Amino acid sequence: MNNQSVELQNVELLFGLKNEKIVSVNDVEQGLDCGCCCPHCNSRLVAKKGSIRQHHFAHYESDDCQHGPETALHLLAKQVIKEHEKVLIPSHYDNYELEDSLGINHQNSTYIKQSVTHLSQVEIEKPLEGYQPDVSAITENGEPLDIEILVTHAVDEEKSALQAQTHRKMIEIDLSMLPRTSSYDEIVIATLYEAPRKFISGDEKHLKAEINDKVDIINQSHSSHEKIKAMHAPSEGKVLLMGYKFGEGYSPRYKSQFALGHLFFIKPVQSTSTKNFTLKASGGNELTTRDVHENVLEQLEGLELPALVSLTFEAKHSIGHNTKFIVTGISSEDV
Repeated sequence: MNNQSVELQNVELLFGLKNEKIVSVNDVEQGLDCGCCCPHCNSRLVAKKGSIRQHHFAHYESDDCQHGPETALHLLAKQVIKEHEKVLIPSHYDNYELEDSLGINHQNSTYIKQSVTHLSQVEIEKPLEGYQPDVSAITENGEPLDIEILVTHAVDEEKSALQAQTHRKMIEIDLSMLPRTSSYDEIVIATLYEAPRKFISGDEKHLKAEINDKVDIINQSHSSHEKIKAMHAPSEGKVLLMGYKFGEGYSPRYKSQFALGHLFFIKPVQSTSTKNFTLKASGGNELTTRDVHENVLEQLEGLELPALVSLTFEAKHSIGHNTKFIVTGISSEDV
């Protein structure tokens, strides 16, 4: 027999179960009039309140079970949180790191300061998504919170994994070292404030989602940058296609229906002089819009934008002296 078993057998049962609530032996009638049963085995209890020994419960028609005090402590802790509707939240630091496509490390972190939070919608052993916490509640900040009470068994891996899939935080309050002879007031203080406690799950899922979104955007930026670099390479006629728009409408001015298609792309700013224009300085890129024929729509829908493409133009019938051009073809490795 180990020391723990000896200790358990020698511990008096100070709390019983009455009308589905844990009560102290000091708050009930003596003897069978206490109307209590064992929190663990549900046997009838007798309240022994003599003048020599400490007041305690004993099993009336069976041997005392050694797990009564532990079960009573576990049930009472849950009851205390529900009745007082508050609990100390421990400090907690979460950090998640992720590398982008260039090998640069990015991190997202959060720090929760230790504080007492008031609770609402406190429920004991409410079934949730595949698991059942000892206590579930809503904090004063409106965040769902699960609370586990450790007396003999810590939160196992299966429960922790199921809980981690939710958007709820979970803390574990460790009462395993609290003496089983503790008074009601001592258990209240330990449960609400003083017992060791830790986060089982915090903001990990939220942090991962945020950093993943951030790195995705950064990787897209890297991709666009590489395509812009390629656009400035010796290959002629390359532009970075950013978007397109097709539609139709009615023109009150011309009293007729019209259809339009536009391409939006980035191309290098003019870098050479022309017959009628002497260039003094230029640099960078410019956003340009061009009309596009509707037969190109299927090609466009097959692109992952932004995309590095070559455009084919044809002269477009127009009124006036200036010749206008319309895009009639697109070639790209991405299509």
